[in-house]
Amino acid sequence: KWFSVRARFQVSTATGIGVYIGMTTGGAAAALPFGTNYTDVVAIRKAITSATVTGHTRGNSGTAVDTTLVTTSVANTEMDIGFAVYVHATEQQGYWYADGTITPMTTAELAQVALLLTTPQVMYATLHVTGVTATNPTMTVTSFLAQVDN
Repeated sequence: KWFSVRARFQVSTATGIGVYIGMTTGGAAAALPFGTNYTDVVAIRKAITSATVTGHTRGNSGTAVDTTLVTTSVANTEMDIGFAVYVHATEQQGYWYADGTITPMTTAELAQVALLLTTPQVMYATLHVTGVTATNPTMTVTSFLAQVDN
């Protein structure tokens, strides 16, 4: 099955807010995913104190793999990001999308995608946002789309 997620959003600070956008195991399974990762995840990720936006994959509690760079967050500037992934045991495929640029998933990322099938989980479309303690960063979401083919 092909899964895809696409979002348009902006953050008020490039280095004071963390974001996960994608498909993950239940939100309760990783209430603070920047400290304890989801067991299964394919997502666009921006760490709380970094402006770097990466693709992030992990299957069956395996070794999480990040792309080197999908894009860079700029305060109060809208980003158009997403991914599409074909979850298959032997023929997995996928790419990251950022502001018109497509980056194929690496071999290591696709290996984690295949591991999603090891112990299949209930997966959710996830938008997880976490700010720096004692600050008031904001995230404005213009659109958030998630789909799966049947």
